[in-house]
Amino acid sequence: MQQPVDPKTLQQASSQASEWFVLLNSGKATTKQKLDFEHWLVQSSDHHNAWQQTQSLWQGLEQLSPADIKALKNTLLPAASSTRNEVNLRNAKPSPSGEGEGVKSTRPRFFTPTHYAFGAMILLLAALICQQPFWYADYYTGAGESKRISLNDGSTVELDSGSAISVDYTANRRRLVLHQGEAFFTVAADAARPFDVVAGEAEVRALGTAFDVSREGENMQVTVFEHAVRVSAGMQRIDKLSSGNSVSFKDKHLGNITPQNLTTINSWRQHRLIFADQRLGDVVKALNRYRRLPIIILGSQAKNLSVTGLFDTQDTDTALQTIEETLAVNIRRLPGGLVLLTGI
Repeated sequence: MQQPVDPKTLQQASSQASEWFVLLNSGKATTKQKLDFEHWLVQSSDHHNAWQQTQSLWQGLEQLSPADIKALKNTLLPAASSTRNEVNLRNAKPSPSGEGEGVKSTRPRFFTPTHYAFGAMILLLAALICQQPFWYADYYTGAGESKRISLNDGSTVELDSGSAISVDYTANRRRLVLHQGEAFFTVAADAARPFDVVAGEAEVRALGTAFDVSREGENMQVTVFEHAVRVSAGMQRIDKLSSGNSVSFKDKHLGNITPQNLTTINSWRQHRLIFADQRLGDVVKALNRYRRLPIIILGSQAKNLSVTGLFDTQDTDTALQTIEETLAVNIRRLPGGLVLLTGI
């Protein structure tokens, strides 16, 4: 029986492969660094597979036109800019002579398609790496993975794909931090120890049994399935959010209480996503949580197209096919698994 692969191990390998790719194509790698790379490559099959995927991505990007590469870079820049180690990526390029010129602060005199593709490749790798929460979480899930966690007080947490959570239990409190993604909490009663879920600046305190919290960046939404919760964010507070309702924290503002279709909110727990007249941009964002490499919409034309449907989170390729057949879009599948979507 094949052993499950730890998503943290895969992400570490992918991150290292990305660093090697940038270094080896910068023209600045020394002979020793090249030998170190060869040693790293043969250390494990994870390293080899991560390097092959990186190379496949590069081959796919080389097939794109300069106009497509420019659109791709414009899409990726916001995500890549959130990385902690900021570098000047827009002017990075491989040295044709093999003697690296490094990262310049002035614009090169000309760009070839290879230069454009290389810049987009770095941005893509940076965007993918900075989205991973695995480094600091107690529990996490990789792309397409879900997990049920039984806590020592009898409470349970169900993690959706691409999610991460930390748990801090003491004698007088139960505090969990949702770093990213979505989780469903079923809380065991313990009057002496409040059960709190922190998601960015927002905090949810259980006043009952079951609720769902989703987080994207600093934005959060909580939906109550049984009984009630209290929601607070700084000076803002909702003392009782009851079953069947949700509230969102977005742009540092706690919104109004909104009735919800619990079947739709709960669909991810049955490996389904339900959309009713939703923007394609939002649908693609949801599907990307279940993919190793993302679907990227080039340009703004297609993002506002309306989508209604039920998709299987374990088969996002079929979802893509349905979108292509029913909407005015063109989909290109590149080597390595990257998908580009454009309006027609």
